[in-house]
Amino acid sequence: MAEVKDPTEGWQPYLQSLPTVYAGFSLDGEPGESGLIQRIFSYRNVESHRSVSIVYDRSTVEFMLRVRVGLVEFCDVRFIHPERDRFEAILQTSLFPLLDSLQCCIPERMETLFRNKKLHEWDYESILPMQLHGFSRVVCPANCVQVTNGSYLIIDYSDYARESSLRFFFNVFRDDFFAELLVRGVPEATKQFDAPNLKELESCLRGSLDSGLRDLRARI
Repeated sequence: MAEVKDPTEGWQPYLQSLPTVYAGFSLDGEPGESGLIQRIFSYRNVESHRSVSIVYDRSTVEFMLRVRVGLVEFCDVRFIHPERDRFEAILQTSLFPLLDSLQCCIPERMETLFRNKKLHEWDYESILPMQLHGFSRVVCPANCVQVTNGSYLIIDYSDYARESSLRFFFNVFRDDFFAELLVRGVPEATKQFDAPNLKELESCLRGSLDSGLRDLRARI
């Protein structure tokens, strides 16, 4: 399929139909370019460190939607299409529900196995402080996010200036909880918080969250 010459062309009628603010996200209709990625427009919530960007990827010759939550960025596979009109039709039906789900966890929109973990009923505030060793809690179970490969981002502690974080996931295919590090922009696996269920994850957090973030701070 031929590459689109100017992927920003033809979007004005659609952009003019969009609200400038929706669910705490502000519309940025100014196009931009980074390498092979042409940004068409974005919705951003600076306070919650969340955004979605509608882009055109010249390497794959496709329109797509990229989600950023804290320091986590991924392409939502539901929003990929090589044809602009078809891609716009996907946006018209699914963009705003996506923004809703980025602001808070909506259990009925999650997969059954994830809902059954009942994270939305978990009283986690006493073990997940907002700040710890210079890291900010930017994701918690109340505003968890479905990411890629069957995983949900459920907890995230980040230091943006150092491009470093400790984040926790639940994977529906493996039916378990796990964590990963981001150390100055480089992902790194860790087994420290592997847990088969929520009870054991809570035990790991009570015993090791403080030391885990303290050790990460020392490394960065």
